[in-house]
Amino acid sequence: MNSSAAPTLVIALVVLAGLVLLAITWWKRGRGRGPVAEPSCGKCGYAVPGLTSLNCPECGSDLREVGIVTPHTARGAGPVVWAVVWTVSLPWPAMGISALLAATALPRRVETNMRRVIFVQAPYLNAIIEANMTGRATRYGQSGPPRPVPVTELTLRLQTGQGAGPLTVDLASGASRYTDAAGRTATRPGPFDPAAVLAWLGRAGFDTTDPKIQARAADIHAAAQEIPQAQSKVSHLGKEPNGGQVVTAHPSFITTTPRPSPWTALGILGFWVVVWLAGIVWIVRGNRHA
Repeated sequence: MNSSAAPTLVIALVVLAGLVLLAITWWKRGRGRGPVAEPSCGKCGYAVPGLTSLNCPECGSDLREVGIVTPHTARGAGPVVWAVVWTVSLPWPAMGISALLAATALPRRVETNMRRVIFVQAPYLNAIIEANMTGRATRYGQSGPPRPVPVTELTLRLQTGQGAGPLTVDLASGASRYTDAAGRTATRPGPFDPAAVLAWLGRAGFDTTDPKIQARAADIHAAAQEIPQAQSKVSHLGKEPNGGQVVTAHPSFITTTPRPSPWTALGILGFWVVVWLAGIVWIVRGNRHA
């Protein structure tokens, strides 16, 4: 069992135990001292043969409302008992039905994430870049592992403290945007190319006129472009005059995760609250007319 779920389970069991004890207490109180030998008040058990009034002289209850118990009738459970039984019993079928609906009919958000880490190790550009391609979609009634969602957005983030916000790219149009440390936002129309990466590096404080920075921008662009096909691939890009590699892109880590919509969860909860309230109303009304 997940340790984070244990406190919730303990609280639920304590509440259920309290409700059961409450039901037993009210049931015993309603039953009185056991079977009656003669017709008696349905509330307090006072013998009523010979009474000329419709009110019990012991407890004052209207016998037309509380009823008269005879040796041949059993005293039924009161509304509190049935309300507790209803409250304790409803969650179990509710959870099963909700799970079935969630797997077959209800909408859920599905997100595909492709993550790759790019290392640039050069005296003029020493940076760690996290590259993510993401796609999101709403799907209905999908059971089993979720199918991947086409990616629609690329995000590049510098992880080494340079003063530029993430570079976000719309993969459909190639348009990109980024924000520098001063809070200024820049947008660039598509297509997404090395020049877009170079402009982003310029906002981070790098010299965009340096041919070596321009070459590294092209390497970063190439490493980001091959993310969908790089699940088991390490890419070595760029070379220094001494022959050393300066850009290393790790394999892509790809996940597809279903994320229940909070509105769907609230709708399901609201539905079962209405069902519970309807049951309570039915129990109360049924007891009044019993």
